[in-house]
Amino acid sequence: MNRTDVLDLANGLGRKFETFDITPELTAIAREYLAAYQGNFSFLLDLRAKSARGLSAGQAKGVLNCLLADLRRSAPKAAAAPAAVLNLAAIPDGRYRVVDGLDGSSTTAVRLVKATWATDKPAGTRSIAIRSAEGWTNLGFVSPEGEISLWRKAEAFKARVLASLAILAKADDTLVYGLAYAMEGSECYICGLELDTAESLSVGYGPTCAKNRGLPWGAKAVPAQVLLARAQASGASPVELAQAERAAAAAKAQSLVSAARPSRRSYDEIFDVQCRQCAPFDCDDPDRHLGVPSHYTPLKNRGCRCDADVTGFDCMCFEGAA
Repeated sequence: MNRTDVLDLANGLGRKFETFDITPELTAIAREYLAAYQGNFSFLLDLRAKSARGLSAGQAKGVLNCLLADLRRSAPKAAAAPAAVLNLAAIPDGRYRVVDGLDGSSTTAVRLVKATWATDKPAGTRSIAIRSAEGWTNLGFVSPEGEISLWRKAEAFKARVLASLAILAKADDTLVYGLAYAMEGSECYICGLELDTAESLSVGYGPTCAKNRGLPWGAKAVPAQVLLARAQASGASPVELAQAERAAAAAKAQSLVSAARPSRRSYDEIFDVQCRQCAPFDCDDPDRHLGVPSHYTPLKNRGCRCDADVTGFDCMCFEGAA
């Protein structure tokens, strides 16, 4: 084990060394570092003068944490993080469950909401958070322009968070990721409030958020499980599927109305002649135009009460009359 291994081990732990972490190998590295130390930190200088017999676990812990600080200060600056090229301005506020792609199967719950509590930030600043068993943990901010800045404590989650945000930033539609989050419990994926009706639970959001986002809700909505399954099977977004289903339902309703409505027969079909004024088109006013058979009297003027002249059907008011 060398000093680079010590740094890798500490990064994996996500914290400083504690007494219970100390092993003989780590103690040996601590003694080597202490013996070669050339700085002016009084803790290390005093400890070197007093540690001729060796280091206790507590002393080795302190030396190793000083070594970590030196290694991190001297490490070359990392290249620009992916966060610098991501822009989240177009992603709506919400809670999302994303397959982050790091191993092809793990998922991450990410939250983007207005950071109204950050009074030192510009209006419109949002906070980035990740969800664990303990709840939501804020990791940084998104500026109103969509630029990301992560805090130091986000280092352990950085790769997973940036991978998830990259997927959301490139997605044509983030609804499928919001519904994936909503299906985990009973929270609205948009505002985070508890859903308490069957209509809301079935789609993953409530009526107010549906109105604000222009999403279907209630009898017009397709259950979220159905949208997710169909989206996964077809590759289309849930919004496209819902719109297609609404269009199909509207077309079906229109066809039923058209089938129930009586067809209107033309002047030619009723009288087997053409209007001299409107020909070759259907006559607009057969009661007044030339070409009306001399024996024809408008049905209304003959006491017709069944609107046959409007519907185009044969008048039944004079059936059997002489």
